[in-house]
Amino acid sequence: VKASVLRPKPVGLTTTSQPKVFYYTPTFTLQRDVYDANGKLLYPKGTTVNPMDNKTYPQQIRQYHIQLPKWQGHFIFLNGDDTQQLNWAFKMMDKLDKAHAQYKFVLINGNIKDSSELLQSRVYFDQYGNLSSRFGIKHVPSIVTQSGVRFKIQEFDVSHESIRLAKHNDESIGNVKNIKNIKSTKEVSNV
Repeated sequence: VKASVLRPKPVGLTTTSQPKVFYYTPTFTLQRDVYDANGKLLYPKGTTVNPMDNKTYPQQIRQYHIQLPKWQGHFIFLNGDDTQQLNWAFKMMDKLDKAHAQYKFVLINGNIKDSSELLQSRVYFDQYGNLSSRFGIKHVPSIVTQSGVRFKIQEFDVSHESIRLAKHNDESIGNVKNIKNIKSTKEVSNV
């Protein structure tokens, strides 16, 4: 049980040498009528709403002038067992830190504890691929950011990154325990 908590079942995403940028709009459509406690129809079946766009809200809700939150951060999806992706992540962290941007790491494979120590950051895991599936992510690393009333998903090519773990913030990455599980995709494909 402890092993599956530290290393959940991997999500089957691959790297790419032809990165793309695409968008996801989080709309949903009511599958049935919604009634209030008195049986009065509130929203008919087929009503489509984008939670990030209050212009799509039914009139009954729009009257409240809801202020929608906007998160200026980034969700960084990556494979914690791939040294090339980790090296890319170190560079991306430096870039985002210099811009004072917020970000969260979401693993699709790898040991949560080891990856958290390597990245010196809290790390989340995409359990059962729910997030990557929802966003339509097919390749990692990818960054998801809010762009107006939709999400922008940007894939990255890491084939040019070293297959040896680099140094980050003047600390040798090789000093982290249990590093033996981390391999480059090139090493894995040669096995």
